[in-house]
Amino acid sequence: MREYIVRRLLFLIPTFFIVSFLAFVLINASTEDPAVIVLEAQGVPRITQELIDQVNEAYGFNQPFFLRYLDWLADALRLDFGKSFVTNNDVSQTIRTAFSYTLQLAGTTTVMTFIFSVVLGTLCAIWEGRWFDRATRGIMFVLSSMPAYLIGTIFAWLFAVKLEWFPTSGAASLRSFILPTVVMSIGYCGLFFRMIRNSMLENMNENYVSFFRSCGVREKKVIRHILRNSMHTMLTAFSMAIPAMIAGTVVIENVFAWPGLGRLCVEAVFSRDVPIIQTYVLLIALFYCVFNILSDIVNAFINPKLRRT
Repeated sequence: MREYIVRRLLFLIPTFFIVSFLAFVLINASTEDPAVIVLEAQGVPRITQELIDQVNEAYGFNQPFFLRYLDWLADALRLDFGKSFVTNNDVSQTIRTAFSYTLQLAGTTTVMTFIFSVVLGTLCAIWEGRWFDRATRGIMFVLSSMPAYLIGTIFAWLFAVKLEWFPTSGAASLRSFILPTVVMSIGYCGLFFRMIRNSMLENMNENYVSFFRSCGVREKKVIRHILRNSMHTMLTAFSMAIPAMIAGTVVIENVFAWPGLGRLCVEAVFSRDVPIIQTYVLLIALFYCVFNILSDIVNAFINPKLRRT
């Protein structure tokens, strides 16, 4: 197991260089002069060639492309992502502050999604075909088919504006977590609870279940074994959904004015703040890679056969 973990972690090294290079290339693929972008982002009323030359010299835009990438990569390895074009604040500190709010929201959503998916999926598998199973699948189908911004707008209008149960925006208190967390959890619960239900229904027809029941094993213990064997597929999908939740907070954070990473990225796009956009793309891409490897490690820990691959 130790060799498998080391082998998978070493895979991150070439992945990091590939992801960082692609992020740098895509962000710098614009045909517009980067110095002009900086000056426009800073609100300079009249852009002259002298100002463009000064910016090119200050930011190193007049250097060769590959040399600029190596300089940016060296700074990124030290967690130094430069200064914002708009506010001139340190990008690392800005990203760190916004990421803490996004991580709180994504973490709460992950816990809620996991609990509700397992509970609803297990109950629907046990009571297959009954009214609870049909009603739950119908409700989840309708809710998960609705876009997040629509559900968020409806929930904000109903529970925050009309009923005044929760705040409409911000992250000032614990009550501020409830609406964005519930809205984000709805779509993921609709996916994962069906995954658990279908996997459990398949495992219920396996020979070991019949053997347990013929030996008089209590039904609760049988259900625990079925659930444990049904978690493999969900763990793989769920581990990949965590970075998707972090990236998917863009819509929810803008609906509920949540001061997180997604809202920061949208503001950076509109203000053309390239360092923040570049750091956001790199961070999200690395999250996908890291959680993909963690998923492999968890599955290898559960199923020793996977360690040979």
